[in-house]
Amino acid sequence: MDSNMSNETFRYLIWQILNENCTPVLGAGISYPSKTKQGETDVHKTERMIEIIAKKLCKDVTFEGAGKDKKICENCDKKGKCEIRKEISSGALSKLSQRYTWKENHKKLVEILKIKEFNDLCPTKAHYYLAFLAREGLITEVITTNYDTLMEKAYLKTFGFDDKEIDRILGLQCNEESYKENIVVRIYDRKSFARFSSLKRFENKSVKIDDEAYVLKVYKINGCAFELTNNNNNFYEKILLTSQQLQDWRERQWAADLFRYKLRSTTLLFIGYGSDEPQVLHTMQKVFEESKDDFTNDGNDKGDKSNDNIFEKY
Repeated sequence: MDSNMSNETFRYLIWQILNENCTPVLGAGISYPSKTKQGETDVHKTERMIEIIAKKLCKDVTFEGAGKDKKICENCDKKGKCEIRKEISSGALSKLSQRYTWKENHKKLVEILKIKEFNDLCPTKAHYYLAFLAREGLITEVITTNYDTLMEKAYLKTFGFDDKEIDRILGLQCNEESYKENIVVRIYDRKSFARFSSLKRFENKSVKIDDEAYVLKVYKINGCAFELTNNNNNFYEKILLTSQQLQDWRERQWAADLFRYKLRSTTLLFIGYGSDEPQVLHTMQKVFEESKDDFTNDGNDKGDKSNDNIFEKY
């Protein structure tokens, strides 16, 4: 149990899971310990991606004593303070990505960060814990900002599939004739949401089970690396990396509506989530503000309500 979680909170979480009223929200931290099949450990890590972009943007950037080096380059402002270095120090991958797309196209950004290689990562213990809960039908949906396919792989591995078979099954989603055979579905755009969001059970003949077979729905609100394996240029644009993309829900209204609905109706369990994803934090704050009166006291004798920021307070 998390050392920061009280016994009361832990009991409430267990109760919500057993009542099938909990939706995990996965951030980069849950995938951090993952390795590729070749044993690589950093292909998916933010630090590596920041270093790649920074070196592309500025030849003077060094990663030894990053906070002390004040070298001036074409990206520095008039005061001689390097904006690239400031964003490196704050871990602002989205802002660096935005700067890169001012020079190169989005496809090039996805390629230099090797997002497609995220498909080679292997699930962690945390992914398997969630997968077994999904096998019991206690969790049927997962929301993630990650591009990898670790949650899908973990779920399929609980059925005994090997890596080759997993790749084949993940590809079923692209086959219109295999609609009800999908054991796990990736929902990453409006079309996939319309097609798979209501799918509850699968009819895959290669799976021999006595109990009900539940479809696990993985909502990938920032895009999915598996779609890049089709070499379709349209999917590169669906890998959200820049600050402008992450701040804008308009192109992903299905994701915004889903997230708001889940915030209002279920318990969201954030796992490995330390990001400052602007669209997620802003949506949470807006929903919390709707229920501000439920969290604050009745006010003072004059009937005034507290003006505290409910998101910051709770």
